[in-house]
Amino acid sequence: MRDDFIANPAYDREIMDQVWKLHTRRDWPQIDRFMGHEYLGRWLDYKQDRQHDTKA
Repeated sequence: MRDDFIANPAYDREIMDQVWKLHTRRDWPQIDRFMGHEYLGRWLDYKQDRQHDTKA
């Protein structure tokens, strides 16, 4: 889907920042799975950075 509609990595960070706001929702596992499917390693790196930021 990302490649079909956005197709511009310049927006990845902005999109991920907005999606991360949903991480406390009950349906987060489905959202997380979708993002992992669309963004692969970039999503994993982003999540790792965010989780590290919240612990510091």
